Amino acid sequence: MEATSTGFSSFLDWRALTFLKPLPFTWTCNICGLMSQALMATECLHVFCSNCYQRLLDKESPKCPLD
Repeated sequence: MEATSTGFSSFLDWRALTFLKPLPFTWTCNICGLMSQALMATECLHVFCSNCYQRLLDKESPKCPLD
C-alpha cells in the first residue's frame, strides 16, 4: 500500500511511502488518502485530513460527503 504523509518530519513530508501491510483506515483521510498527524473524525466516523475537513466546513451547509 502506498500513502503520502505530512506532519511527521520534514524529511517525510509529502513523500509517497510504501507500506508492507495495509494501514488502518483511521490513519488516512477518506477523501485524499493523506496520512497525517492532524486527522479529524466526524460524527459518522469518517476520517479527514485538516485540509479536506476545512473544505467541508467552508461549505454553506456542511455534511459528510461520504454519507
